[in-house]
Formats: sequence, C-alpha cells, structure tokens
Amino acid sequence: MNIEKFQELYSISLMETDEITKSILLVRSANNLSEADIDKLTPKRFNAMCKNVVREFEVLKKKWDNSKPRNMVKANGNWYYLNYELKKQPNNAGKYVEVATFQEDIIGNLHKIMATMSTPLRWGWKGLVPTTKDHAEIAEDMLKLDFETAYQSAVFFYLVFKESMQSLSTYLENELPMEKREMFRNQWMDFINTLDGYTPPKWYQRWKLSL
Repeated sequence: MNIEKFQELYSISLMETDEITKSILLVRSANNLSEADIDKLTPKRFNAMCKNVVREFEVLKKKWDNSKPRNMVKANGNWYYLNYELKKQPNNAGKYVEVATFQEDIIGNLHKIMATMSTPLRWGWKGLVPTTKDHAEIAEDMLKLDFETAYQSAVFFYLVFKESMQSLSTYLENELPMEKREMFRNQWMDFINTLDGYTPPKWYQRWKLSL
C-alpha cells in the first residue's frame, strides 16, 4: 500500500457518516472498485472484503513494530536518500518551519514530509549521485512510496529531529526573519506536544538505549 492509497483510506475513516457508508467507501477504495461493482457484490462477499481491509491494517501494524527506517528508497521509479538529521541540510531554519507546519496533519502531509527529508538521486558513471528537484516534484513521487517504509522513516525523522533540535531552537529562531519568529515558537510547542503523546516504536527505544 503506497502513501497515496493510505491517505485516501485514512481520509474515509475520518468521515462523519454512518458505518455502512464508510465501509462501502473503504471497500471501494481498497479494491479500486466502482459503485456498480459494489452493487453486484453479495452481502457475504462484501462482508468478507470488509474483513480483508481490517486484516490488511492489522498486518501493516505488525510490520510497523518489526521493520526499521531506511536510508535509501525508491519512489515512483526514482531513487532518494533520506536525511534524518535536518541540521545537516542547507536552509535548516526554513526546513524546520516547513516540517513543523506539516506536523498539523502528519498522515495527510506524509508525502511532503518525506520530500523535505529527501535528497533526489540520479544515475551517473560512478553510480547514484545527488541531483536537484523541486519539493513539489519530489512530493508527487513520494505519493507512490510504500506507506510502511514512509511511516517508519517519518517517525524516525520526527523523533531524531526532536532530540537534536531541542538545543538548536534558539539558534533556529535567530536565523528566521522577525515576522516569522512568533509562528516558529508556536509551531515548536505544538510539535513537542504532538510527539510527547506518541508511543515510540520498538526500534526507536533500542536506538535511544544505544546512544
């Protein structure tokens, strides 16, 4: 399941509608069915497909607990290197504001978060080498990235980001224009509060113990 499909299913799950309508929309989306296709299903077949959707999410959750973030990913046929330490990237103050804004809807903005932490690569005579692309173009590629891979990478990025940026918040604020500093402080507190309520995955807990 790629990011784009998960976002679609997630959006449906948040709809304020009755459970039957929601189930129909989830089955349609998960299986790429039309309304006419749904009408042809027997109640038994429809219920089985509903269970399959639930089962797929349960399998995905188990994978989250046992998989780890990657340094290199392939999205929409293109290779990217994932930078987990934002302070090592150029314009890190600007990127911080970008990421802090995205945290207001992590699932909905997951492809944009992945784009912010990605360095696009191209094949050269020495192998894969860095290249340049617009953020929007990278984000479009990231919509096709496997959701499990993206989720693990984004979680690791956010948690490492929180650890490494605590001591740099004053520096980053000073790097921003005066008119953006209040927004920075507000977003920083929202960001910290969001992550304080998050239960880190097993691999992150092991990573912390190794520091």
